[in-house]
Amino acid sequence: MRVSRLISSTMLVLVVLVLVGLLTFSVSAEGSSTYDFSNFTEADSMAFVEDHDINIPVKLQESAYLSVFTQELILQSYEAPNNAFCFNYPETQAYAEAIRAAVKNYINPGAAPMTVSTTSYSLLYNTVQDANGNWVTSGGVYKPKWQYYNCYAFSINRAEQPSFYSTSYKYQPGDMSNAGSFFDCSNIDELAEIIRADLVAMGYSNISLSTFIPTIDSSQELICVKMMYDADYHLMRYDMETNAWYHKPGGTAVLKYNYVPTNDRIWYSEYCDATGTYPSNYVYDSPIVYIAYSKNQIDADQNSTFREYIEPEKDVFCEIIVGSSPHYDINLKSDYPFEYEIYDNEFEVVSSGSGTSIDTCLTTFTAGKYFLRMNFTSYAQLHYIDVSIESHSHSYSAPHTWISFTQHES
Repeated sequence: MRVSRLISSTMLVLVVLVLVGLLTFSVSAEGSSTYDFSNFTEADSMAFVEDHDINIPVKLQESAYLSVFTQELILQSYEAPNNAFCFNYPETQAYAEAIRAAVKNYINPGAAPMTVSTTSYSLLYNTVQDANGNWVTSGGVYKPKWQYYNCYAFSINRAEQPSFYSTSYKYQPGDMSNAGSFFDCSNIDELAEIIRADLVAMGYSNISLSTFIPTIDSSQELICVKMMYDADYHLMRYDMETNAWYHKPGGTAVLKYNYVPTNDRIWYSEYCDATGTYPSNYVYDSPIVYIAYSKNQIDADQNSTFREYIEPEKDVFCEIIVGSSPHYDINLKSDYPFEYEIYDNEFEVVSSGSGTSIDTCLTTFTAGKYFLRMNFTSYAQLHYIDVSIESHSHSYSAPHTWISFTQHES
């Protein structure tokens, strides 16, 4: 009898413990405990990552901000599970997406994704272009090709697709020069030096780094960069024509910044993607480094001739300003085989080829900015390509026979 009572009492205690336990956790369809994400501590967040074997980026593993950053990622994944992350550093992007996937699985395992409405959000620090080209705080248009390049590619005018370097996620600082990467950077000055090396590799000159906004003229470009401790970086580019700063968070839309980027103003992350306009929980709060450099600028209407030196396994980018002439003869010549592409201002290819002597005619009815990329295909030493561009128009007497869309006749 005493043994029976003891067993009964023990079973009663177990039942009570189970009932109490059910107040604090439940069991998912997969048989695992779900979590009270809204009340997660930093310790809870790191335990969640460990429980789900989520790979922590090496750069973040020793960071003093790892636990608070992870807590922010989990909270955003819980509150807005369908909102995309838009980090520029690939390891951070992968970490954020893995956390979001795990959180979404526990919110509603095996069911359709939850939808958290954020359609009422309007951009606070930026504007985005709508279908009519107006800069607005909501209702922006998203172009699918934007998913293929990030803030770095946008800031240095390298939005061409496909890309020409082996990189895990769009263009990263160091891709053009092999001078290092964001992984190697412990502070913003080191990152700025890597960007400087990339600009040198692309043939740019007179590169200066400063902690204040320099004065530039139309022959120069100006960009700036900040870091989010060890997690991410972000860049903006100044446009002299509109006297404004522009940037592109991750694979989302191009934004126009409402302010002048200075150290007394925090960069709050927000973005516009294919589904709408969204806020973010993240800020880029390191000091700013401003980077100015001289363009490789060609005025096509001035019948330019110049020599461009190219390092082995590197390429050179030149900006071509096209005016009112209907035709432009572009001649490229070198002792060694090279390849070239000419892009319009939207980085669509308008001409391409390879060889040691190229003679092509660019026909355009739109004045504006174009880009010429040149790269040796196999030569392993510093060498040059001679470039000449001549503007012209054609005057024909009938009869004549067209042989190409460039209006050259036989």
